[in-house]
Formats: sequence, structure tokens, C-alpha cells
Amino acid sequence: MSFREKLLAKVEKIRGSVPGKLDLRQNEVTVIVRTWTGARAGVGSKTDVETVITNAGYNLKVEELSSKDIVASNGLYQAGDVKIGPITPSHPLGGVLFDTTDPATTSTAREVFYRIEGPSFPTDGAYFKRVEGDDLKNFRFMVTLRRTPFQP
Repeated sequence: MSFREKLLAKVEKIRGSVPGKLDLRQNEVTVIVRTWTGARAGVGSKTDVETVITNAGYNLKVEELSSKDIVASNGLYQAGDVKIGPITPSHPLGGVLFDTTDPATTSTAREVFYRIEGPSFPTDGAYFKRVEGDDLKNFRFMVTLRRTPFQP
């Protein structure tokens, strides 16, 4: 295991457990990958695979983008968009695979949604689609999401 990978394990533990134990991360983020048997989304029967994203077993930071971020994005972001993370990249002792938050494109009909549940959202959660994700950095990546009217 490289020095960076050893550091990643420590960074993930600190990033997750300190705010988690203080109950500062109250929103649970779940990635839902919906695969359809038909030629396109909405056709045929569906199968959902849900993956909760955490840092060291604790919820991620979820925050609404500031107006400064929205203006600086030159139209990419909108009011109500949220940023999740920092997310610790995969390492031998844990972390999150980048593909979990941005699954590779396939020839099958597939949709990817995010559900965020917590005190700031409706009781059954709010659903989002990915707007953008940071490039994978050495110690973290972030994902920006936009609310969608999707309901399961």
C-alpha cells in the first residue's frame, strides 16, 4: 500500500467520523441506478440498485450552492443545486469508487438518480440528477446535483 493510500484511510476516517460523531452530517445520500429491459428508459421492466455513499460509514456533507457559486458557474448551476462531498476516493481499506457516483455508459437503457434523505428534505427524500462532478483528485472528489421531479 502506498503512502497516499495510507493517508487516504486516515483522511476518510477523519472526514467521516469527526462530523459523524458530532451529528453534523444528517443527510443520507443514495445513488440509484435504474436499468430497463427495453430499448430506452421507461420501456419494459425496471431494476433498481441502490448504493448509500458514505465516508468511513458516516453520511456525506450536503450543502446548497451559494449565489456566488451559481453566478461564477456562467449558467451551469441553478438556485437549489446541491454539492455533496468531499468524498474520499477508493483505497485498499475503503473509500468510494468514482464509478459509483458516475457509472460508465453502457448499451443498456439506464438512468442514474440520487436520493437525499434528512431533516432538510421531504420524509421520503428528494431526488436529484448529476449536473457535474469534480475530477478525481488525490484525496477527494465532489458531485453537484440538481433536483428532479423523479419519483420511484
